[in-house]
Amino acid sequence: MAAITGRRKFWYGVLGSLLVLIVAAGLVMYYILIRSLPQTEGTAIEPGVQFAVEVYRDEYGVPHILAQTDPDAYFAIGYVHAQDRLWQMDIGRRFGQGRLAEILGPRLLAADKMIRTIGIARIADTLSRNVSPQTSQMLQAYANGVNAYIERNRGRLPIEFDALGYEPEPWTPTHSLIIARLMGWELALSWWADLTMADLVTTVGIEKAVAVFPPQNYGPFDTTKVRKAFDSEDTRLFQETYQNVMAMLRKTGLGGGSNGWAVTGDRSVSGNAILANDPHLQQSQPARWYIMHVVAPGMNVAGVSVAGAPGIVAGHNTKIAWGLTNTMADDIDFYVERINRMDSTYIGIDGVKQMKVSMDSIIVKDSVPVEYYRYETECGPIISFLEDREGRFRREDYEDAVSIRWTGYELSDEILAINLLNRASNRDQFESALESFGSPVITFVYADTSGIVGRRSAGLIPIRPKEYGMLPASADDAAARWKGFIPFDQLPGSFQDTGYVAAANTAPEPLPPYYIGAIWEDESRYRRISELLREQPSFIAADFELMHMDHISLYADTLRDMFVQALRTDPTRSLDGTWLMNSLANWDLRMSPNSVPACVFNVTYQKLMEQTFRDEMGDELFDRYVSLANVPTRVLKALVIDTTDSIWFDNVETRGRESKIGMIRRSLRIAIQELRERLGSDMSQWKWGRLHSITFEHPFGMVEPLDKVFNVGPLTIGGTNTTINNTEYNFREPYDARVTASMRFIVDMGATDSCYIILTTGQSGQPLSDHYADQAGLWQNGAYHTLITNPEHIRGRPWQRLLLQPAQ
Repeated sequence: MAAITGRRKFWYGVLGSLLVLIVAAGLVMYYILIRSLPQTEGTAIEPGVQFAVEVYRDEYGVPHILAQTDPDAYFAIGYVHAQDRLWQMDIGRRFGQGRLAEILGPRLLAADKMIRTIGIARIADTLSRNVSPQTSQMLQAYANGVNAYIERNRGRLPIEFDALGYEPEPWTPTHSLIIARLMGWELALSWWADLTMADLVTTVGIEKAVAVFPPQNYGPFDTTKVRKAFDSEDTRLFQETYQNVMAMLRKTGLGGGSNGWAVTGDRSVSGNAILANDPHLQQSQPARWYIMHVVAPGMNVAGVSVAGAPGIVAGHNTKIAWGLTNTMADDIDFYVERINRMDSTYIGIDGVKQMKVSMDSIIVKDSVPVEYYRYETECGPIISFLEDREGRFRREDYEDAVSIRWTGYELSDEILAINLLNRASNRDQFESALESFGSPVITFVYADTSGIVGRRSAGLIPIRPKEYGMLPASADDAAARWKGFIPFDQLPGSFQDTGYVAAANTAPEPLPPYYIGAIWEDESRYRRISELLREQPSFIAADFELMHMDHISLYADTLRDMFVQALRTDPTRSLDGTWLMNSLANWDLRMSPNSVPACVFNVTYQKLMEQTFRDEMGDELFDRYVSLANVPTRVLKALVIDTTDSIWFDNVETRGRESKIGMIRRSLRIAIQELRERLGSDMSQWKWGRLHSITFEHPFGMVEPLDKVFNVGPLTIGGTNTTINNTEYNFREPYDARVTASMRFIVDMGATDSCYIILTTGQSGQPLSDHYADQAGLWQNGAYHTLITNPEHIRGRPWQRLLLQPAQ
């Protein structure tokens, strides 16, 4: 008995010690998190400002910067970005530089090779030497503000720096250009589609491949040459590496859509134009955008910015408002090259030429530096050699390789364009500002105080023969080379003083006489927006709030009817099948969280996607094909509504030939089984929101229990990628949303003293800040923060006030 008592005392002592250690660790973590919270009240002496700058923070931590000079305004923007988002900024520039392995170790080495191959940092360095003097001054003032905050707060920076054991380097103007070009790459979705299409051709052949990609005249195509270049691990590794690093950064999924619309004054109760915008992006934590209001001489602008760069990217001033949607332009091409790495030559249009070869030494944490060679032809960087396997390095004969050409390699000045937008007061100045915009290609939605509304595409789109674009071309084919870029005045755009405009990533109407792209979104969101704008004679801002949360999917209508038909004509239909048939038949097409038919439809739809494509493609190719959801979304609907049975409905793993109806029935049976397993046998509880949610994930949230500290969610939501309230899930990893509204913004041009805006989570990137996730509930429920933009109204409010005071 004494021995048992002694053992108990021993284990009580061990447990007590562990408890003390856990509490102590928690207190240390709490201290580190608390000490890194920024100063938002009082006075900070900053030699970098010429005059005193007031920074007011409202109840959601949104900074209102009141400056007396432009340089002081941009200094303050850099300062507040660093206060709230310094680690987000740092990890972004490191990603763009290809320096993640330096802090995260060997598992990020492939990602560093990939991004160095693309050359984000190199083009940013080139841009820094070629942007306008105005842009250079803005970027330097911004960098000065970032660096002032870093130096003032050494030893009390965000916890991520302590956890990874490093400190941020000084910020430079080039780093802001890296951040800007990274967003250009993220929204350049055509590269993913092009590589996937090439892989499809090599796997299933050209005839079957073109049936599951958007309609296009594919023109001359050398299947043998493409198969040689793409039938290897090289290009797949390029895609997989990008997918893996984005997953590490918690930006899972692929997407870059948006909604934007505006009505003229004759369609609003106030008699003034009203504009709404909600860009759809991969989601992560901290939020993708940062809300700001900035007042300086000749400028009073509010909206969202990108942490790491100056300026309001989407928002309004006292005269105009603008929003962003992805044009979905094809701004990337791949070329099949013949190269010789032994003597660094390649075969170009005019014969043998010399490649540009550069060697990078990549620093790897807890390992030795790695030498990496980058090859470049006149078409662009070679993407085929992220890994050099035995027997492939420096062979003496010529080998096939793939190069990439991207409009992001061209000179442009997006920072200048945004600055001019921030100060524009009419349509002419708005359009003039956009002429400097190069990458990505964006369709801007516009409204002003005169009542005009419009949409205008801006950015560089190559001029190429219409039959070239989606499939790789031979590098020695002169006809496949770009012939310049579509002139700005010939890019899609329209303005009007009556009615409405809308943009939702569909093909522009009318299409210009050039090939622009093919990977448009399905028209369901655009049709629903237009339907709502036609139905009502006049609007107020609150009507647009409801539109932002609209869950009706016009896309589901035709497919729902086919699902019902499949059940109705099924001779083996059970009582459960009859119940589901009636539920779907009476469904109002709302993808609401509490909807049973929405749940049944989506699970069946996902299973139909798998059953139709996975057997021919194989697991890996299927995963890549459905990663960019807009392509399979359009294709599957086209196959279903086609009166004939596509060969894709046949399961190649069975002896017989399956029909479309047979494949739908099979998908329904698999869906019902999955729903029983996941949600139970009570079909009345099969609600969409029980499967469909969103979690805004921080890179540190990959590890338990840190996910409880750094992640925000899960939040139950409705919608799909075919509803105005876009909550796109990945078909290969259903049903958590990955791409959704990254912010929502509404402004009535008759009341520009304020606007309505919301982020996904919050302003701060620091978990113990009151503003880390205080907007998440509002975002989930379709509510907004009223952003005040009248300086006199701001000064009279009981908000936090920080004065950046110049040194005496």
